[in-house]
Amino acid sequence: MQLKKRYSIDQQQIHSVGFSNGGASSVALASTYPHLLVGMAAMGWMTRLCSQ
Repeated sequence: MQLKKRYSIDQQQIHSVGFSNGGASSVALASTYPHLLVGMAAMGWMTRLCSQ
């Protein structure tokens, strides 16, 4: 990752937070790369969890 080269990043404390589409992206990121994150928050987005 290029960010690790540019910034001092504590890899034990990476979180993803997003609002609206960013929230959906945080969910997708956490689902795809769970080993990279210690926490995730998604606000202002909704998905249909139950079919009717």
